[in-house]
Amino acid sequence: MEWLRRGTAFVVAVVVTAVLGAAAHTQFIVASLADLGHPVSFADRLTWTAHDIAGMFPTFAPIIAFAFVLAFPVSALVCRRLTHLRTFGYVLAGGLAMICALLVMKQLLDISGVAGARTLPGVLVQGVAGAAGGWVFARLSRPRTN
Repeated sequence: MEWLRRGTAFVVAVVVTAVLGAAAHTQFIVASLADLGHPVSFADRLTWTAHDIAGMFPTFAPIIAFAFVLAFPVSALVCRRLTHLRTFGYVLAGGLAMICALLVMKQLLDISGVAGARTLPGVLVQGVAGAAGGWVFARLSRPRTN
């Protein structure tokens, strides 16, 4: 049943990252509108955030999953030796996976794959979303103690 716990942890980590990343994307776009003098109500922010989460999820989640599939095994290998750094390793792996995924999309598509990540702060916040997913994975997949 270990594989089921790890698989569930992985799926939850991807969902958390996709939701946080899409929400961050929306808030960066809304901030750009506000900078242009367009007032945005709190209700509009919530509506647009929910819309973007639902709209981005089918494309964004597989990209995140692919990035995590590459990053988490590397973290697992490192953390076998440094067990006390397990959580930190997955947090770092998740954050770097997101940043790398954005950079790869930029190179392959010659556009920003996530409009809210066109700037360095936007990319870093997406990295924080990935780090949150890494933390979730580390917590949910940690070995059981008897």
